[in-house]
Amino acid sequence: RLYLASFGSRLKAEEAAEIHWYLADVLNGLGKYREALVEYRFIVESADKDPAYRKYQKDSSSAIVFAMDNFFKSTKGEAKKLSRGEADQLIANIDAYVKSYPSDKKVPAYLARASGILVTNSRMDEARPRLLEIVEKYPDSKEAWDAAATLLKDAHQRKDADASLALAQHFLASRSLMAQDREGSLRKQLETIVERAKFEKTRTMEASDPALAAKNFEQQANGAKDAEVRDKALNNA
Repeated sequence: RLYLASFGSRLKAEEAAEIHWYLADVLNGLGKYREALVEYRFIVESADKDPAYRKYQKDSSSAIVFAMDNFFKSTKGEAKKLSRGEADQLIANIDAYVKSYPSDKKVPAYLARASGILVTNSRMDEARPRLLEIVEKYPDSKEAWDAAATLLKDAHQRKDADASLALAQHFLASRSLMAQDREGSLRKQLETIVERAKFEKTRTMEASDPALAAKNFEQQANGAKDAEVRDKALNNA
């Protein structure tokens, strides 16, 4: 800081950019996240006008997210919820990074962090499309696996059978996502959701078309993998 204040006007642009980056990195390492944010933002904003700062633009954009996240955690504690304003601010920085660097390998982790903030703050209506985006765009990532589990849990808690069925069918159709299911636990869960949904659908037609219902129940009793569905279908048939 003293060096910049004393000789900043005489420094070459490349030297000034390097010192600002070094200063931001040191502040971040010392846990002075608010001050580090100021430096990282200065670098990002300067990069739009001065090519010398572009060398550090991407790393500074990424560092803004981490520094802001760490700042909120240091002031509130990791287990506590962020205020709506804090959450929106952090998510906006994540979205800005993803928009600027959509092919970066860190993108799934960033998107998962943004979704996680919304889930933690009981903003599931906003979290659902973000979680589904992770599954659809990055199906072979760990974040997609976690997002799928969160979406299924949410649909179950809301007792939304239609949403559970739609998610189950969607996930089963994703080869990349299912390739992560080495033990078969997710596939079993999804197939159970589909089989139980089919059973419930057959139950609704018992009064209007008992013959067709009986035929469907018989098929389910013979073909369902879920023991509960087999037993109920056999009884109903």
